[in-house]
Amino acid sequence: MREVEGNGIIDRYFERTFKPTDCVIAAHQSFFEGLQGTHQILVMGHSMEDVDFPYFKEIIRHIDVSSVRWRVSYHVADDAPKFRQQLEKRGGVSARLVELARLAEL
Repeated sequence: MREVEGNGIIDRYFERTFKPTDCVIAAHQSFFEGLQGTHQILVMGHSMEDVDFPYFKEIIRHIDVSSVRWRVSYHVADDAPKFRQQLEKRGGVSARLVELARLAEL
């Protein structure tokens, strides 16, 4: 019985915290479409993990990825190279366009 209760607690947690990414992107499509002509993107407080990347991919879809400069924050210095690599590998953003800065410096 306790195991069933535990599963219910976990299920309710995921229902409350799950991000319906496709719905969020669709609901804010006008924002993404308005990114054309953007020259710089400032990223603050993102993990650059799977949960964030659909949003980055949608941003990238609406900008000139060959010229837009990115300024990406990090908390821990060890994360900085990973963030640059994620944008390059998963988003097609050239590493030369990515500047990294400690969150406290922004």
